[in-house]
Amino acid sequence: MCGRYTLKTSGKELAEVFQVPDCMELEPRFNVAPTNYMPIVYIDLGQRRMMRASWGLVPFWAKSPHVGSRMINARSETAHQKSAFRTAIRKRRCLVPVDGWYEWKRNGRERQPYRFHRADEKVLGIAGLYEHWVDPEGGEVLDSFTILTTKPNAIAAKTHDRMPVILAATDWDQWLDPTMTDMSKVTQLCLPWMHDDLVVTPVSKDVGNVRNDRPDLIDPVELEPEQGSLF
Repeated sequence: MCGRYTLKTSGKELAEVFQVPDCMELEPRFNVAPTNYMPIVYIDLGQRRMMRASWGLVPFWAKSPHVGSRMINARSETAHQKSAFRTAIRKRRCLVPVDGWYEWKRNGRERQPYRFHRADEKVLGIAGLYEHWVDPEGGEVLDSFTILTTKPNAIAAKTHDRMPVILAATDWDQWLDPTMTDMSKVTQLCLPWMHDDLVVTPVSKDVGNVRNDRPDLIDPVELEPEQGSLF
């Protein structure tokens, strides 16, 4: 599961990395939580675009937008079988820019948060799905997204049995292509990240409070001897 992430990369850099013509003004985020509005990259009229969407997918057929808070993640292996995701995984795939995500490891009664990120802190393209929900009462449109997960690699397995699907830049065009509806090809892209550029950093337990969103949350912390280490 991926329930919190970071995105401190500037809008200008995101536009360059993901090759989109529009540049957003973005505030650095150090503790992104479900229902927050965050940038995603998608295809519109054959061109990559970037828009803000609410984290937590609201299916187009939902009666209420509140269901989105329960749909922040989707299992890549079975998303095409689930009513909430089966249309989006065929027609509305996106990239979710993140430069780190958090997971917690339990040690007795305590839960220690760790941040997964690239050693060079560069942004990652996470596989996602997006939807447009129209309020049946007032006609208001809500854009929302979910993050796809897969089996963990050796590093991620030390804290959780799932990890976000990280896509190589060479796979972005194929992933975003709305004409690619062959689910076997889609799922072939949703593999554990096998590159050795990820590092894991123990961070402050203040991350657990969604109201906290400040730069020092990503600073490494010293663990107590009894907490041990992931490595």
